[in-house]
Amino acid sequence: VLAVSEQTVTRAWLDLMPGLGLAALIALPFAALLSIVVARYITRPLHDLTLATMRVAEGTFDVEVDTGRSDEVGRLARAFSEMTRRVGETQSQMRRLLADVSHDLKTPLTSVLGFSQALRDGRAATPEEARRMGAIIHDEASRLNARLQDVLLLSELDAGRAILDRSEVDLGRLAAAVATRFAQGFAERGISLHQDLLPGLTVEGDVPKLERALENLLDNARKFTPEGGEATIACEARGPSAVVTVRNTALPEVLDDGG
Repeated sequence: VLAVSEQTVTRAWLDLMPGLGLAALIALPFAALLSIVVARYITRPLHDLTLATMRVAEGTFDVEVDTGRSDEVGRLARAFSEMTRRVGETQSQMRRLLADVSHDLKTPLTSVLGFSQALRDGRAATPEEARRMGAIIHDEASRLNARLQDVLLLSELDAGRAILDRSEVDLGRLAAAVATRFAQGFAERGISLHQDLLPGLTVEGDVPKLERALENLLDNARKFTPEGGEATIACEARGPSAVVTVRNTALPEVLDDGG
């Protein structure tokens, strides 16, 4: 048994106390400084992300958090920046869509209101004039209904609820039927509408939605082709897929801009 007197142990501790105190005085400030640096390294990016989240909640999507780090926090910051960029682009597209829809609805609605007011006031001099006004109202109302159907389709697609009624359809025949309906509108503006359609090209799809897509393409070509220009609707088979294209003469200002 090894025995050491209590006085010896006490003296040993007393001799060590100055050294331990000096070591503590030196180590504690460094430990405190190190803890502050580590805490700021961890919490600063999270604080920046919190501020950026608050800006996004207020409707500001031009937000980018760059931590310059490659760890989990850095990946989170980059993912957040990419998310806000895409949300901002979606918001911009929605604003443009609303502006375009409002413009497309305003013109036919103005015509409907004007001619219906004329009919109500009895300004149609002859029955033929009344029938002409009624035909214009019917056509403009049809345009309004088509635009509203487009908006409903877009909302269904955006919500992931669009239901496709798939059936076999002759794409060339469908495109030819749509082109025939638009032929008069092209002729009134002096635009030549050519058809390069492949007969017997059968595909599986939703006929009303395909028809609406073709109508939108031809309507855009009719509106944005200069008078005396040309437009062509074509369909062809490319491997297992079928492709429909609508080409038209560019407007002069588009050509001037190098488009």
